[in-house]
Amino acid sequence: MTVQTATREEALALIKRSASSTGTRDDLHTPGSLRLPISNSTPMSGSAGVQQSGDSTGKAALTSSNIKHLLPAILYGLLNLSSVVTIVVANKVVMSTYEFSFAVCLTWFHSIVTAVGMYAMAAAGMFTVKKVPWTKSAPVACAYVGFVVFNNLSIQFNTVGFYQISKILITPVVVVIEYFAYGKTVSRQKLMAIALLMFGITVATASDTQVSSNPMGLLVATAAVLASALYQVWTGSKQKELGLNGNQLLHQVAPTAVALLAILIPILEPVGFNDPKPGTILGFEYSNSALAWILFSSCLGLVVTLTTYLFIGVTSALTYNVVGHLKTVFIVTSGVVFFGDVVSTKKLIGLVCAMAGIVWYTSQGVTAAPPPPVSSNSNGKVQQQA
Repeated sequence: MTVQTATREEALALIKRSASSTGTRDDLHTPGSLRLPISNSTPMSGSAGVQQSGDSTGKAALTSSNIKHLLPAILYGLLNLSSVVTIVVANKVVMSTYEFSFAVCLTWFHSIVTAVGMYAMAAAGMFTVKKVPWTKSAPVACAYVGFVVFNNLSIQFNTVGFYQISKILITPVVVVIEYFAYGKTVSRQKLMAIALLMFGITVATASDTQVSSNPMGLLVATAAVLASALYQVWTGSKQKELGLNGNQLLHQVAPTAVALLAILIPILEPVGFNDPKPGTILGFEYSNSALAWILFSSCLGLVVTLTTYLFIGVTSALTYNVVGHLKTVFIVTSGVVFFGDVVSTKKLIGLVCAMAGIVWYTSQGVTAAPPPPVSSNSNGKVQQQA
């Protein structure tokens, strides 16, 4: 008892001398508060318990943040995926059933409806218009037009199998562009998932004999891959660079795309200015049903383009590209399920590998989501940012 009393008194005397020497009373503790350092130091020996509590809170916040981030991405992704699959059917009806085989002109109709739709949504107050210099958004429009034109030319100059392979190459090109132009890196796990996905898509959709043997086809396919990759990358990077969301950027880009496509149509397709005969755009018989399908396809074009901008805006060009391959998996699978396509072992292995790659990549994106940002206050204490 004597030793304990002496130790306590010495401690009190030491604190009082220290406080008086500094001339302040703010840090003076009462005898009862002497236990505070002890109570703080006691859990430090079992600090895992304190850290565990902090981690569980952090994980809860991270989960909540992930959910808030994933919901719009899932919504935009589903809308994009469903509209892309639907527009494939609509375009097939327009170009095969009604024989409106003018792909660039049809894309021009899509762009007109997109431009009008974006202006209508802005007028209705669905988003705030934000103007930026035309030269800042023009590259996206040029890449979009290049993407449309070169892909259509690639279909004409190459076999279906080589066309599919060239589209698969867009994914690694996106990775390369983002690395060299923006310093973006991809984790080893994601690269492995992408490699598995590309292998699966290649095996499922291409045969060994489907190789382009014509230099022009190879040149056009290369241009299509570059234009497609640039379009996807710029759709995301320009939103961040210009401080625009997907709606605002598309509102800026759509009129420019309409103008560019209007210039290219007479160069690439028979318009029939002098002789509007069958087989030309002006000579086409625009029946009510044909016009209805063209309008339906154009409205779907608005949905496809808008959801593309929105999805890339909340994710990335690479994620959009990976999820886009899911469309190919669905199309191949639906051919097997609904139309009786032959399911070879090779095709089945390809589909399984592709789906495994998509699931692997997606799971990496969720688990690697960054925690809420933190900052330090004047006392050096860490605070979470909202």
